[in-house]
Amino acid sequence: MPPGNVDDGRAGAGGTTAEHRRLTDGAARRADWKHWGPYVAERAWGTVCEDYSPSGDAWASFPHDHARSRAYRWNEDGLAGFFNRFQNLCLMTRPGVEGRLLLAAADRVKLERVLPRMLDPGQFLSDFGLRSMSRGLAAEPYECHGRVVGYEPAGSTTPIYGGNSNRRGPVWFPLNFLMIEALREYHRYFGDSLRAELPRGSARPASLGAVADELSGRLVRLFLRDEGRGGHRPVFGDVDPFRADPAWSDLVPFHEYFHGEHGAGLGASHQTGWTALVTELFGRPGGHSPSGPRDRAPS
Repeated sequence: MPPGNVDDGRAGAGGTTAEHRRLTDGAARRADWKHWGPYVAERAWGTVCEDYSPSGDAWASFPHDHARSRAYRWNEDGLAGFFNRFQNLCLMTRPGVEGRLLLAAADRVKLERVLPRMLDPGQFLSDFGLRSMSRGLAAEPYECHGRVVGYEPAGSTTPIYGGNSNRRGPVWFPLNFLMIEALREYHRYFGDSLRAELPRGSARPASLGAVADELSGRLVRLFLRDEGRGGHRPVFGDVDPFRADPAWSDLVPFHEYFHGEHGAGLGASHQTGWTALVTELFGRPGGHSPSGPRDRAPS
């Protein structure tokens, strides 16, 4: 089809179809046509993204007119997925393990780009979960709006960022718990066909389910006695009497966040909201039960 006859579906493209009007209304905030729930369910509208173009622009490699006719009119089998016009949500319609489908923010190609960085001990993977910012920024910080942003594994050194609350390096439970749940869902869809080196550089590939189990175990270890530290719990850091006094050492607090290097508890010590999510990890593969460690899921 000649380029001038392709209906790319974008507002301002000069068309007068109902699709153009919906996109124009959405861009002008007159109607919420692009809210994913009803829009995807009722119209199956999106760009087919079976193969990426060299520039990563799915609109260029598969015109909107094709996506509309193939996906909306017939919902043909075998399509790999749909993206919205900003390419930030993917519906994988090719059946995965046991015929499962998956709606996710990243498809396989993006996962294979992200996982090596996420599982790199020199970047996000710490002994006690995922850091909130890459450790690599300690040596190579960047500047944003005139301020230097670097890796800070403990409390913030700059009051403008919220005093002792810091999301530029420490381990936070909300981030880690959501990542574990996402990895389990990805594993349910991809099965053992998608594996990642754990940790990066180890030459030991693991399924995403095994990666989730490993992250669970690292988070749980924050609260368990570490024989390599004389039986002290990492969460206590060097704080006495909690660290060594038998009368206090079993009184485990739920800290707000944790040091990105050695796991010491930081911030509020009564954060029983999100940090209490650790109880969801006990007894799962990779975690621990009160009687001791469980067998880790095979990789």
